[in-house]
Amino acid sequence: MEVEFDDVQTSVCFAPNNSRLLCAGYIDGRIELYNFNPETQDLEVKSKYALKKSVRNVAISPDNVNVYATSQNRALTQLDAETGQKTRCIIKAHEGRPSAMLLLSSMGSQMLATGDEDGQVKTWDLRANEPLALTFTDQEDVINDMNTEGPRLLAASSDGTLGTYELRKGKFKTKSELMHDELLSVVCNKKFCYVGSGDGSLEIFHGGEYGNIIERFETKLPSVDTMLEVRRGLLMVASGQSPIIRILHVDPNKLLSPLGEHGTGVDKLLLSDDRRWLISSSMVDQTIKVWDIEAIVQKIPVLTAKAAKKQKGKSVDKAASSFWDDLAQEDEDDDMDNHLMRKKRESEAKADDRPVKKLKEAEVDSELPSTSSWAQPIPILSAELTSTEVPVVDFHALVVADLRSIGKILKKLKEIPEEFRHLKRIKDGRILICPTNDEELLAFTKEVLKETEFAWELATVQVAARKPLTVNQFNWVKQRWPTAFHPNKEIEGLVTGTFFTQPQLELLNKTLDSALPDGCVIADGDRILAHARHGQLALEHAAIEAVRDLARRRKETPADDGSYLATGCDVFLANEPCAMCAMALLHARAKRIFYRHRSANGVLGSGPWKLHEEPILNHHYQVFHVRHPDEFNDVETLFPCGKGSS
Repeated sequence: MEVEFDDVQTSVCFAPNNSRLLCAGYIDGRIELYNFNPETQDLEVKSKYALKKSVRNVAISPDNVNVYATSQNRALTQLDAETGQKTRCIIKAHEGRPSAMLLLSSMGSQMLATGDEDGQVKTWDLRANEPLALTFTDQEDVINDMNTEGPRLLAASSDGTLGTYELRKGKFKTKSELMHDELLSVVCNKKFCYVGSGDGSLEIFHGGEYGNIIERFETKLPSVDTMLEVRRGLLMVASGQSPIIRILHVDPNKLLSPLGEHGTGVDKLLLSDDRRWLISSSMVDQTIKVWDIEAIVQKIPVLTAKAAKKQKGKSVDKAASSFWDDLAQEDEDDDMDNHLMRKKRESEAKADDRPVKKLKEAEVDSELPSTSSWAQPIPILSAELTSTEVPVVDFHALVVADLRSIGKILKKLKEIPEEFRHLKRIKDGRILICPTNDEELLAFTKEVLKETEFAWELATVQVAARKPLTVNQFNWVKQRWPTAFHPNKEIEGLVTGTFFTQPQLELLNKTLDSALPDGCVIADGDRILAHARHGQLALEHAAIEAVRDLARRRKETPADDGSYLATGCDVFLANEPCAMCAMALLHARAKRIFYRHRSANGVLGSGPWKLHEEPILNHHYQVFHVRHPDEFNDVETLFPCGKGSS
């Protein structure tokens, strides 16, 4: 059964310890606290208050005494739950507009965490005279969701990273590798951390190790905007672009039949303190829907990857087997392969952060020379990034006469195909339907609309066939049809040539010089971790020998973060690597590759094939050809990788 609100609810929450207490914040600034009966869906207003601007987030304190709210005007407000009166207000809690809020029930003097659209994270103690406890500015885009794992705060950001903050120590710990898309939601347990992304995949991290994912689980949703763990390893996930609420079993990974559907999209999932009631909230439909999940969860067998491995090829409980046969949508062999891959990953030698060599500070001139005197790193980018345009496709669109009917029409229409979910559905009274070559979906739409009284006509519009990757592409696309876009500062810096600062360019040149004329250096910032030169044997290429040197050092002094050999490291080469060397650096998880000279057998820029652009690979590093400005017009003599350039 659905409960309809009289305005758009921008945030909804349960009381942490009371499933009969529900709070909703609205787009007009109202905050209402309700006595709520999940069985009858009855709402009785307990208290209310009106902020000056739209509500962004609401939360109820664990003792049910206070309600916390952030608003569009960047304020953080504390309200008395009984009277609805304001008891405290931080007028400018953030520089950017607040985007996420989390209760910190076990952090002592830190009772609340907030995040904003600029990537800033803050923690608060509203009982203190000076309420601000900590401020972090380590992420670069919208903080979409936060969660805790022990004393750590985890923040999922639109910049594609998962940030980890040590709250008790008051410091930033680490940031994950850049994921394929923005990160929207995060859930943790003692063993794993699950992060939902904008492309519909679930990024899975091992608990306490947030540099790299251990596997990726495709949810078949256009995005994972919200999720809950209703039982260890059993997740409910939903997307604001789809009405479907999916059930996922993790470790082993199984995509189960959907829980059900709600409206045109689900923005938030809530779980009651007794774990019986699940609430889905749909802003577009201005409704919440209550689900009794107790019987459903009990029906799903508890299965671990270890048990699945033992049961493989053996008879199992008939009821459980029948259940998995009915609901599982993925092959168990794939699940076990993922599990074995994870176990292998966990048993690998851990990385060593002990420096082998450090560039002396005396080597850095007190007055930096002009950048024109340094060799310049030229990024080897794909055509997808360098182009100012994106492919377009013709789309059918409904032109609606009465704009007030758009919401009702949307409820009757199917979603647009998954590969076009980057597109906004509505523009100027027009609703996207399907590509012009999708006759089946068009016929369905016409049939559905025949049964309504709405006036409409069909038009053809040009839209982006994929989402834009750069600001230039976005500016070109938005002239045709609005689309979702979150600028990536790293990509923009690469495309515009403003990625490196002057000190970074100087350090880069000094480190690269140490790799000449025929060597390879692996460095972490200004620390050289491994170095080697070409050997006498055919396979003793400098990159291979440097990876071998790093592996030896890692074995002698392993680190405790579980990273790969060269995670987050830069590799400097005299010569562009061949396929063998390039793959070795990929397996070592290098972050960036800088080479001085092109190679006759190079695979990162000289030939038609660029290995680092292969989409099937599970890791991609950035590649730079470093040349002095005076050499840009010179014709290089190409030596094979492994032979040297002098």
